[in-house]
Amino acid sequence: MAEALRCTDQWGRTIALAQDQWRDHILAAHPEMTGREALVRQTLTDPICVNQDKDFPNRENFYRPFVIRPPRTLAYMKVCVEFRNRPFGRAPRGEVVTAYPTTTIKQGEPRKWSQENF
Repeated sequence: MAEALRCTDQWGRTIALAQDQWRDHILAAHPEMTGREALVRQTLTDPICVNQDKDFPNRENFYRPFVIRPPRTLAYMKVCVEFRNRPFGRAPRGEVVTAYPTTTIKQGEPRKWSQENF
């Protein structure tokens, strides 16, 4: 399976985004994500906060602020990652489920981690 990106989060977990998922799900549902692969990577490696998904216990939502141009509106990149446990004590591996801009951090998601001044 071809990957659009692969990176490591701050806990040392590998996260991958399949090319098919990028093209057939993320870009199909959110065409404004075209050309935003670097922002997705940055959100995963340097988020402002990470929340537990309120509906799926094996998913985490990474958020990072950015500016949408035009009209220069502050927004957050939200990247939803599903983690699967791996055998033999190996670290979980994450797969990006979706990514899109949002104007707010979703209420009701339990906070896993956030930057000190956030």
